[in-house]
Amino acid sequence: TQLRHPSTIRVFEHGETDDGRPYMVMELLTGESLADRMERGSISEMEALQVARQVAESLSEAHEHGVFHRDLKPDNIFIETVGVSKVVKVLDFGIAGGVDATRLTQAGEVFGTPQYMSPEQCNGLPLDHRTDIYSLGCILYEMIEGRPPFSAETPMATMLKHVRSKVPAPRRAGTETARVMLMSLRKDRSKRIQTAGRFAELIGHCIGALRALKEGRGPDS
Repeated sequence: TQLRHPSTIRVFEHGETDDGRPYMVMELLTGESLADRMERGSISEMEALQVARQVAESLSEAHEHGVFHRDLKPDNIFIETVGVSKVVKVLDFGIAGGVDATRLTQAGEVFGTPQYMSPEQCNGLPLDHRTDIYSLGCILYEMIEGRPPFSAETPMATMLKHVRSKVPAPRRAGTETARVMLMSLRKDRSKRIQTAGRFAELIGHCIGALRALKEGRGPDS
């Protein structure tokens, strides 16, 4: 499937060389990964929301084509500099799959990065698009709180926390952003935000509420 959203890295060509080695030709990006951006220092709530909304919009198009990422993490999100603008790109859909791709989603198989894996992924259950929503929730939490929601000394201990532990309360627990963040991190995927498009819409509401607050007016005024 050719994904065309501006926040999804473009793949121009792929195939095999004459000696059988696979290759992929992608657009050249200038900027830094989200992981590198977080290493440089704290991220404002507004910046975090703007990054997360672009990722959610990219995922929404992919999910509509039956493709989900399964390894969404800060290393796979790139912040491209285009003039004076910042454009977010989602990378590495190479291991992505869809509703009919079972090689990496059969029960008992686990693939992903522990800090960003959904509870169902940690349990080796078959996955659907809602695993990406949880992963993006983890990333949004980390951007705002300065740490991922769950982390431990070993990958297995981290995965167990995703399955069993309550999400640590955000520092600004009563905000619209905190509410949306916690909705995306519900362990029961049927109670999670159900689509990436809806996630993007809710993040847009958070951006509007934050702008209203900064301008000294109520969110509904």
